[in-house]
Amino acid sequence: ALSAVLIALLVLVNCKLLLLLPRRQQIVGVWIELFVLLMLFFYSFDLSLAFIARKVGFLITQGVTTTLYIGAISILIATLVAVVGAIAKLTGNGIVYGLAT
Repeated sequence: ALSAVLIALLVLVNCKLLLLLPRRQQIVGVWIELFVLLMLFFYSFDLSLAFIARKVGFLITQGVTTTLYIGAISILIATLVAVVGAIAKLTGNGIVYGLAT
């Protein structure tokens, strides 16, 4: 509980100090803080940079392949839902039309 209070106080002091700066410097300050927090988060995983460097080609290829695969499936599902909805709007059945709207 004490650490939560300490963190809350640090966040409050940080916000107060940022508010003393001009708007543009506030934005830059927030981005720097977010970058530092992200780097600390990644550092907490104790990642092996040598391993990542050896496997970077494979990792990028897998990421691109997975992204394209998920994107294609999402497009197909969205198209199917849109076609079913459009056909349902054209039907004379009130229940089906109501479900489509």
